[in-house]
Amino acid sequence: MPTKNKEIVSWNLPKYNDTNLVLKYFKLTKFPKKFIVHPDHRYQYFSKEFLDYIDSINGTISMSRVGNSLNNREVEYFFSILKTEIFSNFFQKVKSLTFDELQAEIDKFINWYNNERFIKKFDLKTPQQIRDVYMNNKSIWV
Repeated sequence: MPTKNKEIVSWNLPKYNDTNLVLKYFKLTKFPKKFIVHPDHRYQYFSKEFLDYIDSINGTISMSRVGNSLNNREVEYFFSILKTEIFSNFFQKVKSLTFDELQAEIDKFINWYNNERFIKKFDLKTPQQIRDVYMNNKSIWV
């Protein structure tokens, strides 16, 4: 789940994707009093359980048109970086790994992404450095 500073604060690679998994991670996330969720078009985000939960915590669902991922651009941005920078040939490499190996590779990548990868938008600072600046001076936000 990317944040405003592009830091990945949580992730999970399940063997099976269902509404309960999505709800579990949304329930672990601390949201502001009012917030907007920009999900993709997977069935989990259309389920009554998910929609009722988001409504119960004062959230709003904002879904882009099919084929237009602008509302979900932070997640789309991260996945494009993941696919182009983790492996030179992402889809071939993924097929050659076991599930546990893939999880370990993604974990290493996210650690690198958060702590070592410089982002031009943030004057060549890492997401971690931007978070540290914010935590030390909450009156600013990049």
